[in-house]
Amino acid sequence: MRGFPWFGRRSLRVKMALVSLAVSLAAMTLLSIGIVVAMRYTFRQHLAEEVSTTAQLIAGNAGAAVLFNDAKDAGALLDALRANKSVLASGLYGRDGLPIASFHRNHLVARVPGRAPSAAFLRMSWDEIETAAEVLVEGASVGRVYLRVDLGDMRRFTTQIAGYLAAALLAAGVLAWVLSSRLQGVIARPVDDLARTAGEVSSSKNYTLRARKYGEDELSALTDSFNEMLETIQDRDRALRESEEKYRTLVEGAGDAIFVAQNGELPFVNARAVSLTGYTQEALRRTPWVELIHPDDRALLQERHRARMAGEPLTEVASFRLLRRGGEVRWVQMNSVSLAWEGRPATLNFARDVTEQVKMEEHLRKNQKMEAIGTLAGGIAHDFNNILGVMMGFVEIALLKIPKQSPVVENLQQVLAAAERAAKLVAQILTFSRQAESAPVPCELTPIVKETVKFMRASLPANIEIRESYQSVGMVVADPTQIHQIVMNLCTNAAHAMEPGDGVLGILLSEIDVNETETQVQDLGKGRYVVLSVSDTGTGIPLEVQGRIFEPYFTTKPTGKGTGLGLAVVHGIVAKAGGVIKVHSEPGVGTSFHVYLPVVERGGGERGRREAEEEAPRGTERVLVVDDEEPIVAMLRESLEALGYTVTAVTDSEEALRLFSENPARFDLVITDLTMPRMSGGALVRAMRAVRQRIPIILCTGFSEGLTQERLSDLGVGAVLTKPIPRLHLAREIRRILDGAGC
Repeated sequence: MRGFPWFGRRSLRVKMALVSLAVSLAAMTLLSIGIVVAMRYTFRQHLAEEVSTTAQLIAGNAGAAVLFNDAKDAGALLDALRANKSVLASGLYGRDGLPIASFHRNHLVARVPGRAPSAAFLRMSWDEIETAAEVLVEGASVGRVYLRVDLGDMRRFTTQIAGYLAAALLAAGVLAWVLSSRLQGVIARPVDDLARTAGEVSSSKNYTLRARKYGEDELSALTDSFNEMLETIQDRDRALRESEEKYRTLVEGAGDAIFVAQNGELPFVNARAVSLTGYTQEALRRTPWVELIHPDDRALLQERHRARMAGEPLTEVASFRLLRRGGEVRWVQMNSVSLAWEGRPATLNFARDVTEQVKMEEHLRKNQKMEAIGTLAGGIAHDFNNILGVMMGFVEIALLKIPKQSPVVENLQQVLAAAERAAKLVAQILTFSRQAESAPVPCELTPIVKETVKFMRASLPANIEIRESYQSVGMVVADPTQIHQIVMNLCTNAAHAMEPGDGVLGILLSEIDVNETETQVQDLGKGRYVVLSVSDTGTGIPLEVQGRIFEPYFTTKPTGKGTGLGLAVVHGIVAKAGGVIKVHSEPGVGTSFHVYLPVVERGGGERGRREAEEEAPRGTERVLVVDDEEPIVAMLRESLEALGYTVTAVTDSEEALRLFSENPARFDLVITDLTMPRMSGGALVRAMRAVRQRIPIILCTGFSEGLTQERLSDLGVGAVLTKPIPRLHLAREIRRILDGAGC
């Protein structure tokens, strides 16, 4: 110490003894009594402030230990007081009033209260100073600290002074006053500096501050303990900040939306939750979370939240629809756990956007449904084609037996025409359900469009008026079934656009010549085009989405009204046919789609009519007919015998194989059905090939699913004919195969 280096190295007890000696020798009795009283009062007040400050310091640094009920950290804080021998007892109490940690001298075991004092206080007696302080965390009381300090040294000091008062002199009193004032300043300075540092740390939470050390006495040891405590708190504060930074990086960088739900609000949301909902963090915190849920799913989520808060068992994941800002619906899967957020119960939720997955699953379900429909259509087609084959065959036989002038001829021709239309309809159903493939052929659009519109009339609302206009147009090369699909998709979209009110559905078939200078259409080369126009008087398509309407899965229709594939399919069909599709739409007025398909030269129709007028070719060869349907066998026998052939007809494939195996040279041609019980047509063909390798065979089927080109090559059949088989077509195929085989 400056001015008293020898005094700074002495203990506090020695320092107090020297002061007492100087005062006893230098002070006058009466004046010394006054000085002693004043010193006692001053020291008591100063010590009371020190004790109160120490209690407040411990309370300010014990928040974390008390909040988390950490006895180890609480004990470490109290151990810092052991060096001060005047401290008799101290304790830290939790919110429940029970002690977390305590410190006391061995001979005063019972001096620490069993429960926390009811309020903060400072109480002084002749022997002790007793105080309690609140432990506060963010302004809320979480516990109390208790401290008891012994005044024995001061009491002994007063007793000694009293013994020397009688012999004190005025000069000695003056000298004692001077020495005491000087020495008291030396002793009080470390305490004042320690109190000032503690106050700055408590107010600023700056744990880098350190108290100044004076000498090597007990106050210096207390200063060392105080500085070590600050260093420990600083290390823990640094570790806490690093942990918080790691947590923030993990949560904010997560791919899932993470948020806390509490009392109907969202006090915490991460960046992914902001991007998923479209709201800012501030807006999300102000918005009741139930308003972000689709109205149909709110009851489910509210019940799950209630059950989670109550601790009831729940399924791990909940799927629901979330409403983004602006009304967009997104499918979300969410898992949640319960936790305490800022001391109150809440749920921590993890949400993942699964909208694309739901769309793919819906698309898969629709594909599976189409496969089921296709399978059903295939089974129906097989039986129905057999029925049509019998009808057409016997009608053709009847037409051969009656005079051409008979009035019955026209009736039978109408029956035959109806059967042919039914056969085409079955073929369209199979193609549409993806159970059959058809190649593009030259075709006239007018009858196809008319038939499709007539077919759709029953499925469209009665309050929609259909206006049709058909001009004379050329032929195009296309798949008739796909033209049917184009018309159905465009008309269905037009009808949806006019719901729920009435409107006008316009269908126009016309032809344009792009070679003419006044006719210009973007993306069309020069030439003639058939134009299919489908218009409606509906709501129209907003300009901002017109560029996306042909994208797969893009739709503006509500859930359940569309898959977003209709226009994409139309666009693909038109492009494959070498055409283009254009759209013109005005919101509130309506929409028009224009399909442009290139025209091809006519010629196929005349050739077809000439072929229809030809007579069926005849023959005298021997034919084995195999089919499990008795009417088909009877029809084929009579039809082929009328053409001059010798026919052996059986309804059992195993019987047919027996007859063939007995005399393979007996037959020049085998006509067999594909689908038969016990032995299928394919198995029969292979068995016959094993007996006679080069026997000509025609395979007939009402439904050719699974009959691939590889399987046909493996069977080695001459032709595969799809039922119902027109008599002329069958006669030509027979002659083609027999003449090619050299029979």
